[in-house]
Amino acid sequence: MRPQNGLVRFVIAAMLLAGIGVVAASESGGFSKQGTAQVSFSASGPGGLRIEGQTQELEVRNQGESLAVIVPLRNLSTGIALRDRHMKEKYLETDKYPTAELKVARGELKVPAAGGIEENTANGLLTLHGSEKKVPFKYRATESGGAYTIDGSLHVNMGDFGIATPTFMGATVRPDVDVKASFRLQQARSAEQRTPDERTASQ
Repeated sequence: MRPQNGLVRFVIAAMLLAGIGVVAASESGGFSKQGTAQVSFSASGPGGLRIEGQTQELEVRNQGESLAVIVPLRNLSTGIALRDRHMKEKYLETDKYPTAELKVARGELKVPAAGGIEENTANGLLTLHGSEKKVPFKYRATESGGAYTIDGSLHVNMGDFGIATPTFMGATVRPDVDVKASFRLQQARSAEQRTPDERTASQ
């Protein structure tokens, strides 16, 4: 028997996004996500039950003094179609709450110097299932050639966001979920930094 952990995944995905926001806090401008992101979650239950899942969908938005990481929830998958449907309809209610968003103030984040690494803990505002809560997350940001590789992790309790603990066929998943995310960010360059061809293409 496997419990419906889709709901747990959603929380995890949102948390992972928090890690992304860490690197994007540079004072010099905005960032854009490059390539494919990897978001994974891990939940457990009785009798050694362990559920793991992943998604590649996430978006990073620059919002002035803050950075928002957004995860669409409608395509989250646990690998079991029936469980996915229950998760989205009964627990996450994706028709009402289609996304999870983690907003992080730029002042909370430390951006690594060229060729450097920053590892730290920061706080962000997580919006999930219609509720908002300040949450801590850990991140590791590595700079290389103007791009940043971000690895983030956080621990979420579904009950904090009004999400019922998933139960399936008598097995109940613990409300605590561990989330991890990895992705790359590219810092936007100013007009002066762009090549003549790049300036022409943007006009």
